Amino acid sequence: GHPADYWNGPNLSGGGVQPTANTVYNSICDALKTDPGEDINLIGHSRGGLIAILVAQKLHDKPCPCSKNRVRFMGLYDAVGMYLWATGDVIPDNVDVVAHARRDPAVRSRWAWGNTGTSGGIIYMQQFYWVTHSGAGGDPWGGDHPTLYGKPTITEQQDDENSPKVDQWIRGKARQTGLNGI
Repeated sequence: GHPADYWNGPNLSGGGVQPTANTVYNSICDALKTDPGEDINLIGHSRGGLIAILVAQKLHDKPCPCSKNRVRFMGLYDAVGMYLWATGDVIPDNVDVVAHARRDPAVRSRWAWGNTGTSGGIIYMQQFYWVTHSGAGGDPWGGDHPTLYGKPTITEQQDDENSPKVDQWIRGKARQTGLNGI
């Protein structure tokens, strides 16, 4: 099959979401010209998760020629909207399996950033973790250090301990769908 590709996410203000989604979609269509039966798997953290949802939506609405345009697996690491023109709340029905690892709302990490991609697909699974938003993406204590009434809601040690569990869960769900090497 086609090797995995990686694209950088948007800038802090959200610029780059739609152009990146379009680039990923075009890359998938190009790869499918060579192998129309190749599986499509999308994985993203934060607004990268939103981009994965937007790509799946575009594959649904404007299918690549000569392909089934089904997304076999979508792994979302605390996907957030944070983009004015995004409508990624419901994952389209051309996605077979969705695994969405989310920060526990009680942590209050990036509390103003609502999650996107909270339903949809054919099979939707979600799991909450006691991590910061950056911890959910594999960078514990690399972002905000949330507090409530001046007291920490999570410690650096908790973020360090729980961050790997997020990735283990996503990878485990991917392997259950038959994906290897992620």
